[in-house]
Amino acid sequence: MSKVHQLSQDLPRARADIQQMPALISELENLRQEYQHCRATYDYEKKFYNDHLESLQAMEKNYITMAREVDKLRAELMNAANADRRAGGHYNDNEGPGHPSGHNAYEDGYSVPQVCHPPSDLFGLVLISIYILITFIWVKKMERKPVSFFLY
Repeated sequence: MSKVHQLSQDLPRARADIQQMPALISELENLRQEYQHCRATYDYEKKFYNDHLESLQAMEKNYITMAREVDKLRAELMNAANADRRAGGHYNDNEGPGHPSGHNAYEDGYSVPQVCHPPSDLFGLVLISIYILITFIWVKKMERKPVSFFLY
């Protein structure tokens, strides 16, 4: 008799479990969809990170190449400046026949000399231009926009 009593108590519990099955199956399906979405997001972010890392490495390589080129240009400018000084000339030396001593050939109408800047100023401008260009390209890559050097 106790076995019949126990089975009769288990029967309502089993019916309650069976009634919960559709809700459990629905929850399981929602969890599968969420997992697939999370997996797709993870794969996308992983690919994006790897692509970004590759682009950063390429930018670093280009930066190193540009730094070497800038060093070469700096050496060329210094060699040219030294050669000019050895030859007796100087960048701001425009005194010659027809110009009184101490006067610049490039004076404006108010006797203010128009200065020709030495190569170090030009080098600084080149470095600033390269820095601005690299920053512009980097910002465009961060925005995932194509790089265009024409600003409209």
